[in-house]
Amino acid sequence: MHKVNELLGRDILGQDTGEKRGTVKNLLFDEATTRVVALVVDGGGFFGGTKTVRWEYVVNVGDVVMLAGGAPLDNPKEDPEIDALRGRQHHITGTNIVTEGGEKVGEAADVLLDDAGVVRAYEVKRGVIRDLSGREQVPAEDVISSGRDAIIIRNLPETRP
Repeated sequence: MHKVNELLGRDILGQDTGEKRGTVKNLLFDEATTRVVALVVDGGGFFGGTKTVRWEYVVNVGDVVMLAGGAPLDNPKEDPEIDALRGRQHHITGTNIVTEGGEKVGEAADVLLDDAGVVRAYEVKRGVIRDLSGREQVPAEDVISSGRDAIIIRNLPETRP
């Protein structure tokens, strides 16, 4: 599993050349399919600008993000799907997590992805004292909806702390 916040700032390398292609600046999610569509890449330098690379070109994620040979870094405005997602994007970290019954569970601290870029869980921040024993994870299948103001989840069982 990969934590989104740990991916931010990682170098992106081309597998075929070993050359740095940029750094991960952000990720673009399709909330309907709960998957990462693309990485937003900071090309660095004065004219580097912001580019995107589709997740399907990601070969591996370790200390660096490895891209398949020849993976294109595109202007985000040239891809209609990516351009539309950029217009709707918002920060997930810090978003309230609320049960369908109206109980605030905490805030999203991070998002956990599998190797295919599919969201598998949300890490919940419940406060300094409660987090000392570890953070709870809400499985993606428990999420009913997600928006700018809240992530709505199924009611928690009474036995859950």
